[in-house]
Amino acid sequence: MPSGRAPDQDLSRAALEYGAALGIGNSAVLGRRLYSYGRIPASPRLRRAFPTPESVSDLLLHDSEELRRQLITGWRRRRFVGEDNGWALWTRPRADARTGATTHKLYVSPVIASVRPVFHAVMPIVTESQAVGFKVGAELPYLGRPDKLVIYFPDRPEMERVADLLDTRLDGYEPHGVPFTCPIGESGLLSWGTDPPGKTEQSWRSWLALQLAAAMTGSEPDHAVSAALRRARALGVDPESWEPVSVDWERDGPE
Repeated sequence: MPSGRAPDQDLSRAALEYGAALGIGNSAVLGRRLYSYGRIPASPRLRRAFPTPESVSDLLLHDSEELRRQLITGWRRRRFVGEDNGWALWTRPRADARTGATTHKLYVSPVIASVRPVFHAVMPIVTESQAVGFKVGAELPYLGRPDKLVIYFPDRPEMERVADLLDTRLDGYEPHGVPFTCPIGESGLLSWGTDPPGKTEQSWRSWLALQLAAAMTGSEPDHAVSAALRRARALGVDPESWEPVSVDWERDGPE
């Protein structure tokens, strides 16, 4: 890109500028708008193409017995009480040595038109890796999210190894891009993040979006973006790369 900045960095800055222009004074509401930035609305055309969750599954699995075999042998579809039905969550079988805690996650973010070929390209590599699990959009609104495919890893080196493989494998696919994540490569298709430690339903991006929104609503409108960038830095997040460098999850961070 002419600016020399990675696509997700530009998206993150655009999200902050969008949030500042909204003039929302409630930090929780603004945080949700920042978190949702970049989602594609379910247009009439898309609703006709994907009228049911089954139609989404058909898109991902259509005409691929090999992919079905990989899912059956390497993964288990998990359903939990109270889970968000918009996601299809897959984890390793219980006897598999690759079960366990996650520390990092890889976002794979193609446009909706490229979801099927990208999913088919990703799964063989991820299945043979040390990935602990993954989730993929199971309903149309989730295919419209930037973070429509998320893969979970036990450590950063394995995540980076797999990302390097995928970066080559996915060359040429159009990216959607996930704001407030750390870009991998130049395509905008891959990025990464982490999550708050312990048992919490709050994700990396939702936590960060709420923190940034609090800084923005507590500042003058003309200085909202710079206030958000200062808050990110105070929290231990690099506001240029959006990498979590030394995050203190319990700290709100000064303005």
